[in-house]
Amino acid sequence: MYISLAVLLLYIICVLRVYSIFWSARGFSSRTVPESKRKRERRTRNARLATMPALVLSCGSFSPPTVMHCLMMETARNHAVHALGERDVIGVVSPVNDAYRASKPGLVAATHRVEMLRHALQRSAWVHVNTWESEQARFVRSHEVVSHVRAQLAKNAEPASMRVLFVCGTDVAVDILERRGWPEDSVQALLSKAELLIMPRPPSPAAGDARNVHQAQVDLHQLVHEDVRNASLASRIHVLTDAPVANISSTLARRMLRRGYSVKYVLDESVRQYIEEHGLYGRETDAGE
Repeated sequence: MYISLAVLLLYIICVLRVYSIFWSARGFSSRTVPESKRKRERRTRNARLATMPALVLSCGSFSPPTVMHCLMMETARNHAVHALGERDVIGVVSPVNDAYRASKPGLVAATHRVEMLRHALQRSAWVHVNTWESEQARFVRSHEVVSHVRAQLAKNAEPASMRVLFVCGTDVAVDILERRGWPEDSVQALLSKAELLIMPRPPSPAAGDARNVHQAQVDLHQLVHEDVRNASLASRIHVLTDAPVANISSTLARRMLRRGYSVKYVLDESVRQYIEEHGLYGRETDAGE
């Protein structure tokens, strides 16, 4: 009899245990996530965002990439760290694709420009060449490049939370801010996704170039803060007033190469060697300035 009672008691305990597990599971699935857990998740996400690197992005022809392109990236990183308080910065350069070659006589094939950029930046471990734009067969707006690169780098975080600093020279900045070849919706899209870092430089010494003459006469401060088109965007535009300035450009480099001048200290030596090995920027391949 005692054995039967023991078996019955054990059976009752097992049944009660099963029911307890079942109802606990149902209760847990129907409960909301505890506030303490939500707070922990928010703290984890905020910590991840705090350590997410800022992106310094430069888009352009880079035909060829000069020492000023490299210096522009370093200057932008200095500004991001010392003026904007960013602790970690990653740099990306994005050369345009071959769809531009019809309107840019000095633009060699994208494959060459990608390789020259890799040579030019081989001592800048923090800067990478992104080939997505150069591989497209259509005209690509800069804000599209921002979205693509940011999505690649953000990984599991929200891409829009990554700070993007779009760095360019005065020539490109004036075109953007005056909407010269930049539709209003394209400017708004770019500056909604990125802040603009402008590195001042003298106009390219292309004789008779009206674009360069105009840019030399532009007051950047007035264009940013007093032009009604840009006033609401001024907080997202930074002029690098303490940036080193030199009259070095791809236009100048191409002219010097065509004339047989030395380009030492204008181009990285590995870039110069690449140009020589592949016969780039000769009189027959580059008729334009």
